[in-house]
Amino acid sequence: MSKDLKQKKLLITGGANGLGREIVYYFAPLLKETIFIDVKKNDGKSLEKKLIKNGCNVKFYSCDLSNLSYSQKLFDKIFIKHPNINFLINNVRNKNNNSFKNENHNTWHKTLNIILNSSFLLIQKFINQKKNKNLRSIINITSILVDLIDHKSPSYHVAKTGLSKLTEYYAVHAAKDYNFRINNISPGHLVQKRHLKKFNHKNNINFKKKYLSSVPLNQHMTEDDVISTIEFLFSKKSNFYNGETFHIDGAASLMTSTMFLKQ
Repeated sequence: MSKDLKQKKLLITGGANGLGREIVYYFAPLLKETIFIDVKKNDGKSLEKKLIKNGCNVKFYSCDLSNLSYSQKLFDKIFIKHPNINFLINNVRNKNNNSFKNENHNTWHKTLNIILNSSFLLIQKFINQKKNKNLRSIINITSILVDLIDHKSPSYHVAKTGLSKLTEYYAVHAAKDYNFRINNISPGHLVQKRHLKKFNHKNNINFKKKYLSSVPLNQHMTEDDVISTIEFLFSKKSNFYNGETFHIDGAASLMTSTMFLKQ
């Protein structure tokens, strides 16, 4: 697998923290070049510096993707300075837990700009690159909230659902002519590695029990579960996967509320 990646380039949004950071950290040593975008400048620069010190070819760009005018200019700049990008991951998210009563015009549009609109613009730039003989791959990180409802804001639910539908649209209308595959990865509740100590702490036992009871596999997921799926979708083994959604939640999204009545 690593041999397939040595001459490939990756562009990812939301790459300085959380899941995005782990994706960058894992793939940077395997790839020819890794480009990542994030609003958190200090975190991005720190990660860039660390990976360059480790011998990786990485480039960080700081950008507030809610500003679509600036985002478009940055995307143009990236595709000029880094031609022939093979992989694109739209991973950026906006922390917005506003209830429907507290959601307003500003938070609504900010969330949609960051998650959905910037991803649309970036996909357009990506597929309009000079045609490459190698089949390219786009991955949109969506959410199980495409099919479910939780406490997160209305705008978050709508933005992730729109991103999922965008994947299906491009898979049907553009994949053949522009030589790429596009798929969704839909993670469940992720327990990040940096939070594992807290998750397993004795004071967290009640939350941990509730979490595990909501997952038929009775185990938690980490960034590694998502990364292994990304690696598959980057490989030649996934050449016929297009327009698919990969649910990574241990079948949690298949459970109904009535299943908890026995507990």
